[in-house]
Amino acid sequence: MASENIFDKVVALVRMNFPACGALSAELRTADIAGWDSFGTMQMVMDVEQTFGIEIPITMIPQLDTLGKIVDYVAALTGSRGAA
Repeated sequence: MASENIFDKVVALVRMNFPACGALSAELRTADIAGWDSFGTMQMVMDVEQTFGIEIPITMIPQLDTLGKIVDYVAALTGSRGAA
């Protein structure tokens, strides 16, 4: 799966979970997304895992603090190139 497809799918998940999120980019920190809190983090982790058929270890979650890092991590687990 190309990284653009991963990014687009991650963005779709963010918009679904955080409708007031505004403009999204790979550099955007999750803490800067309106409504993103600990519950939102867990919801996103579950959605990403289900969408891409992967498992994200709980110890990895704090490191995935930008959309680009999420995309890169998914890409690494699925054998795709990282964020554009």
